Amino acid sequence: MMHTRRKPGPTPHHRMLIGSMMGFLLCSMVFPGLSIAQETASALSPRNANYTIRVTLDPAKRELSGYITLTWRNIQTQPTSELWFHLYYNAWRDPESTWMKERAIRHPPRELKDYPPDEWAAVDIINMRLVKHPRLEEPVDLTDRMRFVAPDDGNPKDRTVLKVTLPEPVGAGESITVEYTFKARVPRTFARTGFRGPYFFIAQWFPKLGVYEADGTWNCHQFHS
Repeated sequence: MMHTRRKPGPTPHHRMLIGSMMGFLLCSMVFPGLSIAQETASALSPRNANYTIRVTLDPAKRELSGYITLTWRNIQTQPTSELWFHLYYNAWRDPESTWMKERAIRHPPRELKDYPPDEWAAVDIINMRLVKHPRLEEPVDLTDRMRFVAPDDGNPKDRTVLKVTLPEPVGAGESITVEYTFKARVPRTFARTGFRGPYFFIAQWFPKLGVYEADGTWNCHQFHS
């Protein structure tokens, strides 16, 4: 006689956990201000970078247009005169990025000949300004202070890290606020990101600040394959 083993269903504990997760997701949709931090007794990170983002997706153009207000607090003892940002979508801007070059080592880029120019990715900060600084009374335009850097491999054509020079340092414990507008073109699918027909998988889509470390350097690596 052949015996079959029934696959066990969710235990009462699992059902309660799933129900709690679904309830939180529903509350998050109904009450957008609700955050995961409110669900935990204490935050696991210092919450020193806070974003307010207004963004729209144009499905026909496959383009994101956004406006970000970023408030950042220097939690280290060293001052800094720079901000470093990740621009992940630029990994798929063209075949010359570091991500694409690394990928080509393992996967010959045969399929790239089929990519029309408008199906590659891009993300650009259009303009940026410093709107709040403890030692400055007026906003300062930072747009001309932005530079692409390649701290890992020196690739001059990689645009996945952006450095912004500030007019005044941010001291230990001080906070600043910057505002910037950006545009991002969603690529045909790369690395679980992109579009296929009417389907969009949007990840790592906005210019995001790196991490300022205790030794006075920015942990903001290029995007690698």
